[in-house]
Amino acid sequence: MLLHKKIADQWLRKQAGHFHETVQGTGWTENEALNDATSENVTGFADETISAVLKTRMVKKPRPAKSVKVVKSKITKGPVKKAYSIDLAWSHGAGSSPIYRDRDFSRQYKTQGEVLKAAKYLAIKYQVQLVIELKAFCVGDTKLATLTPEKGEPGVWEFEIDFHH
Repeated sequence: MLLHKKIADQWLRKQAGHFHETVQGTGWTENEALNDATSENVTGFADETISAVLKTRMVKKPRPAKSVKVVKSKITKGPVKKAYSIDLAWSHGAGSSPIYRDRDFSRQYKTQGEVLKAAKYLAIKYQVQLVIELKAFCVGDTKLATLTPEKGEPGVWEFEIDFHH
């Protein structure tokens, strides 16, 4: 009886626009690999949505890098510039807030009057509590080095996915 139900279930899914596909993805975690495996440019399934992930199997374990390549840059020491900046008073979980894309929020201000006017406008527009700080900014090339993990390889996972179109 159970076998008949399974066959009937599969037939109904096909009739309802469902199909199963096995896809592979790479990533440092299973979630990264699933995102990679289901991205449109990898699978080519533009109009389909995922109904369920039926099976997951690790094909190749991720191998994290054990060493780092350091490329130092030349630093040109320039004068220190002081400017006012606006920041959120409580930034926990606010990383996706639209205020971060506002130019008035991310710019530097020369005077207290300018920064207060901009902060009042932003606080009302986004309904958030803001803080104004005087900060020191180095002028010139301040990048000390670029560090790149060496010889690490992300893992490979295989997913059996039920798609619906």
